[in-house]
Formats: sequence, structure tokens, C-alpha cells
Amino acid sequence: MNALAEPWMDDLEAGLGLAATRVSTRLRARRRSARIATAAMLATLVVGGGALAETTPFHPLASFRGLLGAQRPLEPGDAVFPPLRGRFTDQPAFAAIDHARLLATLPGGSRLYAFPGRKGRLCLLYREGFDPTGVIACRPSLTSSIPIAPLTSVGRGRATVVVGVARDDVRSLSFRVRGVLQTVPVDGNVFWFSDASGPPAPRAFTAHFADGTSAVYPRSARTP
Repeated sequence: MNALAEPWMDDLEAGLGLAATRVSTRLRARRRSARIATAAMLATLVVGGGALAETTPFHPLASFRGLLGAQRPLEPGDAVFPPLRGRFTDQPAFAAIDHARLLATLPGGSRLYAFPGRKGRLCLLYREGFDPTGVIACRPSLTSSIPIAPLTSVGRGRATVVVGVARDDVRSLSFRVRGVLQTVPVDGNVFWFSDASGPPAPRAFTAHFADGTSAVYPRSARTP
């Protein structure tokens, strides 16, 4: 190569080297920015997830199996009427009453709560208006063979109330009161019936499922 061409080649090589250096520097800067952005995003997810876990510390409860309306975090409206709550907090069987979920507000301001019982049992608490007494009962949690958990409130001079919860797939419930067959819908896992004539309370119930089948509870009972 002649002497005239050498300076031109030197300038070209220098220019190419400078361009390569600039490209390499920009690529390193972009990679560093991407790493920083990724780290920031992960930190946000971790912090956000931690904050979410702190505000909704909920895990599915075995006692509420089959009760979609109860499988949720506690809310302020779930708190049991204080005078009523005070009647049960000292009793070991009802120790988890502070974990109660309000399932329904019924006619006349009555309320139905569900809370975990001992050994996985399902406890129901029914309160009429601001009555500080209430009715409470703990039963086996809902399963394929136990589709409903009824609770009855009876007494002289008072209406007979049939209230309770049913599995997610139960659409209605039938039973007899004073020889008359009654069928009540299940709404949000809850059924409710009131008879002003008073006792007696029904002893057998037929659960009607979404697939068109039915089952009698308790199993030993005859079809109501």
C-alpha cells in the first residue's frame, strides 16, 4: 500500500474504533438501565405483595368449606353485636367468635353469622334485631353427605324460625311445619323461614341441588 493511502486508512481505523467504543458504551448503559428497572419492578412486587398480605391475612377455613359467602377476609361489618359476643367469649367451644362472618341480614334486622368451631365444626349464630340473647349451635362442617346446617329458634309466644346455611350447590330447601310443606330458596348460602304460629320445629329437611337431584337430612329421616 502506498504512502498516500496510509493516512487515510489510519483515519478510517480510528473512526471505526471510536464508533465501536460509543456503541459498546451505549449498550452497557442500556443493559445497566434494564437491570435497574427490573430490580425496581421486583422490589415493587415484593413490597406490594407484603402490603397486600398485611391487609388481607386470610387463609381458607376448613369450617367454612362449601360456603362461598364465608370464605373471605374479615370486614368491619362482621363484628358480632358486643353484648351478644360477651355471652360467648369465655366459653371454649365458642372461642373463635371473633372470626365470625356475617352471612345475611334478614327480615326485621335479624342477622346470621358463621364462625369456626372446635375440631373443624361450623358454628352458627342467629340474632333477632338487637336481642342480646341470640341462638347459637355448632354442627359438622358441610360435606357431600351433609349439605345443610339448620338452626331453629322456637319458644312459647314466639314465631318458629328456621334459618341456616347450605352448600354452594343447594338451591332450595323443603320441610314441614305443622303438617304443611314449605319450600324456601337458598340465597348466598342462607335460607330463612318464619312461622308466627310457633312450635313445633321441623325435624327433617330435603335439600334440592342445582343438578336437579335431592337429598334428605338427616339421612335417617323420612322425606318431609
